[in-house]
This record gives sequence, C-alpha cells and structure tokens, in this order.
Amino acid sequence: IYAACVVMAAEGYPQTVVKGSSIEGDLSAQTSSSYFLHAGTQKTDVGWVVNGGRVLNAVGLGSSHREAIKKAYELTEQAHWQGLQLRRDIGKKYL
Repeated sequence: IYAACVVMAAEGYPQTVVKGSSIEGDLSAQTSSSYFLHAGTQKTDVGWVVNGGRVLNAVGLGSSHREAIKKAYELTEQAHWQGLQLRRDIGKKYL
C-alpha cells in the first residue's frame, strides 16, 4: 500500500499566516482510501476556521504511487478557504 499527503496551507504561509478565514466544504469527507488530518484548524460555534499555517493534510492511499496521489488530490477538492495555497507538483513524476 502507498500513501500520499498533500498539505493545504493558509494564505501567507510560511511567512505571515492569515488566520480566521472560514473553511468551506466537508471536512469530515473520507473514503476507505482518503481522509483529512487537521493541523491548523479551529472549530468555532460558526464552523471551522484557519488557525495556523499548514491547515489540512489530504491523505490518499492506493495500490500504487499514482493511485495514492490521485486520491489525495481528489480529497483536496472537498475543502477550500480564501487564500488557500496548494502545491500541484506533489508526486508529479508518478502522474
């Protein structure tokens, strides 16, 4: 089994992180081959907000590098916020 993790970062990361942005989407989204790990998030009475630089980690699992990376990137589509930073080159050589 292979695993891939794509970090979803806050606006301004890594220098001056913008905190407090509302996170939209389904942070409980998961499948048998993908899930979120929370890092810089905070649960408030109005929902989840950005509270750090590395906000969410989208983890994908698969029977190959390619499948794991694909699952991780698919999961990133389930959450967004203003200023979201996301590298699109993770595992590029396998895609």
